Amino acid sequence: MKANILNNIFLMLIALFFTTACSTKRIVSNTGTVAVEKKVKFSLSDIKKKGFSFETLAAKAKASIDIAGKNQDLNLNLRIKKGQIIWLSVTAFAGVEVARLYVTPDSVKLINRLNSEYVLKPFNFIHRYTSSAISYQELEALFIGNTLPFALVNGSSKITEENKLFYLAGNYENLHFKHQFNEVLQLLKLELKDTLAEQKLEASYQDYRPLSGKDFPYQISLSSSIENQKVSLNLNYQTVQVQVQQDYPFNIPKRYTLIE
Repeated sequence: MKANILNNIFLMLIALFFTTACSTKRIVSNTGTVAVEKKVKFSLSDIKKKGFSFETLAAKAKASIDIAGKNQDLNLNLRIKKGQIIWLSVTAFAGVEVARLYVTPDSVKLINRLNSEYVLKPFNFIHRYTSSAISYQELEALFIGNTLPFALVNGSSKITEENKLFYLAGNYENLHFKHQFNEVLQLLKLELKDTLAEQKLEASYQDYRPLSGKDFPYQISLSSSIENQKVSLNLNYQTVQVQVQQDYPFNIPKRYTLIE
């Protein structure tokens, strides 16, 4: 693996998982209702109910990452404690860890083992790379194929149907968002655009399988950009477990340097 790609793993952790909604703004409702096409059989409540639910999640995945046109295959070990912790370990070199991420609703911690560096920041650290509207909940949703929470807030969203596909879409200031669902309300695609900033996030979800009484996507593709650098991830879950006991270790070696 080329060193320049390895050195960008740290950037990837920030760029891919923190630029989740470009310059998204929080949707504010003036009407308190969602505009729904008269003949559409699904409601906003149906979409909420379809969302994958869990208390803890543990997953192992194969990942193909492209940073500025340079590809690298890596392994990801993901652990989530719903509403509390996202823990992600990135490994390469036959299982050698190169980076670790630990996110809570209040803080962001990153270890870059390639450069023996680490970051300890409050959660609003991510707002250097995206809008202050982005919360911990949006990050969780991307990993599990749920509709992004801000799109589920009663407001200017609109549900439509076309060729047996359903769409939850809307506009707010410079942002256009669009979710595409199939006939059983599995999220297939997600698109977010900020036309003024020329930023875009695209996600696709495939290979849904039953898991804990719900549908879970075992293939996820994400693409985004930060400072004109394109970053994309193709994620293939190998194993996914829910309601498991697990820890979320984040131990920083003494010789590592704190990055301000």
